Amino acid sequence: MKIKTLAAIAVLAMIGLSTSAVADFTPVTKTYEVAIGDFQAPISANGVARFKPCNTCELKSIRVTPNTQYVVNGKSLTLDKFRNAISQADRGALIPVAVMEHLESNTVVSIRVTL
Repeated sequence: MKIKTLAAIAVLAMIGLSTSAVADFTPVTKTYEVAIGDFQAPISANGVARFKPCNTCELKSIRVTPNTQYVVNGKSLTLDKFRNAISQADRGALIPVAVMEHLESNTVVSIRVTL
């Protein structure tokens, strides 16, 4: 009986710990999905990515760093190759671009697009 009681207490304690861990969760990134026509790629590795998060939203600018990752069709590219790839896309097409922002540093972690 004692073993069953101790096991039950241990299970309840673990449930309590996992519940409090979920309550303390704070997001560190936010991803915006924007149409390619509403996206402007940065010009340099320390430049700015610009995009409209929604149709009625103002243009948002977020700084990129040399650590920002640029991905086209699942393949990581340099900024120059990324800019070249998206420049060939139809700007009027509904091609989504995913821009991931690191909230604490207000910088772009990655920019991803599938053409």
